[in-house]
This record gives sequence, C-alpha cells and structure tokens, in this order.
Amino acid sequence: MFEEMGTILEEAVEGKQRFSFLYNSPEDKTVSYTMRFLGFEKINPKEVDDFEEVESVEDADYWYLKVEVLNIGQKKIHGFIATSNIVLVDQDECQFEEKTDSHLTYNSEYGRKIGLKRFHTFGEPLLPKIKATGAILFLLPSEEGATFSIKQKEGMMELVP
Repeated sequence: MFEEMGTILEEAVEGKQRFSFLYNSPEDKTVSYTMRFLGFEKINPKEVDDFEEVESVEDADYWYLKVEVLNIGQKKIHGFIATSNIVLVDQDECQFEEKTDSHLTYNSEYGRKIGLKRFHTFGEPLLPKIKATGAILFLLPSEEGATFSIKQKEGMMELVP
C-alpha cells in the first residue's frame, strides 16, 4: 500500500501512472477516484499577474502539481475531497499539504490558466466517469535537490495496472 511507503513524485509524473484512491470522507461516505500526476512545476513569480498580492514567505517557493482526476463512484463528489487528501513528503520525512493562496487560486489569471480553482472549495463537483484536470498548490522549502514522495492522508492509494 502506498499510504505507508509513498511513491516518488518524479516517477509518477514521468510515467503518467494512474493511482486509485478509496477512503471514507468527512461526510461518512465512501469516496473512490483515480488520479494521474501530469506535471510538477515551480511557479515563476514573473509569470503571475500581481504577484505582490501573493502571500510571501522567505526560503520557500510555490509549486503546483498538475493532476487529472476521475470519479469512479456513482455520485458526484467535491473536487477538494480528492486533492486535499494528497500530501508531499520530502527526503527528511517532512510533510507538506495543499496550500491555499486567495490571489493565486481565485483572482489570478495565471492561477486560472493552470487550474488551481478546479479542485478547490468553490470549484465544480467531480461527476462520475468524467475526467477533470487542474492543479494543487504547495508551498515548499527552497532546497536544491529535494525529492518528494506522494502520500495520502487517509484511506488506500494503489497503482492501477
């Protein structure tokens, strides 16, 4: 099970591997979906409109993880249920959860272009059998050579053969 050992982010992105997720949501219903990791990129502040509006943090950079999610359940689910369950873990076992920045997620044209709002609280629900593509925002330490694994906070995460 990957929730125990994680999977290397770089390998998941390069292989465009699909993972299945199953867990009980806070609303006490079983949620099942698949996710592919399509890209992982550091955000260049020069590309973001009104970057001065973004929360600034020393020694850290904003990154986004581009994902494709497919709800394999029978009813719609909120997109944030899928993405807020993802955690990045670095080589020192430090955990990083999804970051929210109101400017990047809701007001920035750049954020709209990369799909930050798609899986957020105010994004559209994920309908069964229909793929949705968007991005998850992370704030990560500015460290050269850092490696990250993907883990799930709750439930099961398995590679789909």
